[in-house]
Amino acid sequence: RLMPSLEIGLNLKQKWNFDTLKNYVINESRLRAVIGSKNKENGNVIFSLPTNASLHLPANEPIYKTLKFPKWKICYGIGGKHNVPILYEGDVCPVCKTDRQSTSVRFIMACINGHLDDVNWHLAVHKGKDNRCKPDYYKWKAGGSSLSDIKIECPICMSSTTMDKVYRQDFKCTGRFPEREDENFGKRETGKRRQEECNVKMKVIQRQSSSLRIPISFTLLTIPDYDDKFSKLIQRDDISIAIKITLKEISSDETIKEEELVNKIKENLNLINNISNSDINVIVDYMEKNGFEKFKSHFQRINSSDRTFTDFINEEFESLTRAEGNPLQYRSDNFIMGPPVKAKLKTKDRETELMINPVERLRTITVQYGYIRIPYQPSGEETEKTVISGSLLENKMWFPGFEGRGEGIFIKLIKGKTPDLSQMKALSEWNNYPAPPDGLSDDWNNIRDKPLFVWLHTLSHAIMLAISLYAGYSSASLRERIYVNENGDDGGSLIYTSSMGDDGSMGGLAGSVQSFQRILDEASRRIQVCSNDPLCSDVRKVRESVNGAACYSCLMVSETSCEHMNKWLDRHMINGD
Repeated sequence: RLMPSLEIGLNLKQKWNFDTLKNYVINESRLRAVIGSKNKENGNVIFSLPTNASLHLPANEPIYKTLKFPKWKICYGIGGKHNVPILYEGDVCPVCKTDRQSTSVRFIMACINGHLDDVNWHLAVHKGKDNRCKPDYYKWKAGGSSLSDIKIECPICMSSTTMDKVYRQDFKCTGRFPEREDENFGKRETGKRRQEECNVKMKVIQRQSSSLRIPISFTLLTIPDYDDKFSKLIQRDDISIAIKITLKEISSDETIKEEELVNKIKENLNLINNISNSDINVIVDYMEKNGFEKFKSHFQRINSSDRTFTDFINEEFESLTRAEGNPLQYRSDNFIMGPPVKAKLKTKDRETELMINPVERLRTITVQYGYIRIPYQPSGEETEKTVISGSLLENKMWFPGFEGRGEGIFIKLIKGKTPDLSQMKALSEWNNYPAPPDGLSDDWNNIRDKPLFVWLHTLSHAIMLAISLYAGYSSASLRERIYVNENGDDGGSLIYTSSMGDDGSMGGLAGSVQSFQRILDEASRRIQVCSNDPLCSDVRKVRESVNGAACYSCLMVSETSCEHMNKWLDRHMINGD
């Protein structure tokens, strides 16, 4: 099955409408600003997908439509009606007249512009020749486990090919997006195929491949500065628009008094349909207690459309650093940090002292902006095209997101005790050949081009793999975030876990801080020695490579855990060799 786009998937029982989805809006102005920097044509809304429980529906009632894909199937025969498996297109086997012994073929084709389609088996079997031989089925002869052992044969002209030849074959792109099609496409005017012109090649790939849909998502922490009632209210789209209009109206009038400014904003807020008097009073009370200039400054800081994803990451780091110095006072409903402990990372002939803080409670907001497909390695002239995940509703683009709650560990370098990387051979390698940028994480370019980022990222992966032995979490359930300041001389990392709802925390992660020296010692052993050595340790950072010494035996984790797709890792950077 294929998960279609939002307007098709949520159209089951007519849930794709504003009246239903307005209750699922996530008010997060910072992420709206990140998306807005990429999608400037429309306004942007982040919302969580409805669930059966939230819609008060039985658990077994479907609420999101899926589509059949691919259309081609393999039938293995029933009752001896055919001696070899056959490949056919349609709902039932043309020979058996049933689909009881059928399964979807595991091969499809895709291009780097995001298009996806069934393999053109007619063209593949007949080796690209222009012919009218299009039988109801092809013979599927699998003589072994390799691709060359799979033979596809036309029962009419006896032309044949093997799957390894099909894999090497280039196909003209059909420009198709099956995710944007109704399952009845072709049967009525509104169900036609959604296609566009595309001049790149399509290649065959297995439909289970993770490279067919690599999501581009953004996650931000809820920091205490934005976690009070007033800050939450002014992030609401309708309220922020009303305040922006008011500020624009009064910007040219220098004679207006502060009391009049407050009343003007209050009048415009009263025009909003679904705002309560208590919410208006929260905003008015903030202005009266703190003054209009502070109100305006805080509002513009939260709702600024000029700030970048890097700005928000730096803001998170500043907030975490502030909480580290004052954990008892700098906290909120969705953020609590405990007192720190010190630990030492010992590698060969050097030690690095670290400050470890348990984050006992945190909240994350994640939005999926889009995804890319990489069915083959593009040439230097080609780049992957992002397919937008959002769909248009009420003249705004709606993007899927979710709120996660959990716990974490904040690992920070002690100021003034940054590891000395100056004499390392690995440092010159990374300076001479920085890892090439990619379309998946371009927003991190200003952070990850600093050598300290590679140092911290490598350590973070080693800790994630070591901490799963102590905290009761598998490494796949952990996530990371690397912070490096603008000067590249201070930084830290946050290792956390979060899930939808209130079940993202069991206490084991924050509780492991008390025994963190043992965790660091295990991480150090993982960095110094790999079971794939000397093959792993002999790898050095060279031109165009994204890693130095790093493999799945020592550093690489599940790609859902790493925001940087297991790139920018090098054991040599920490080992000092």
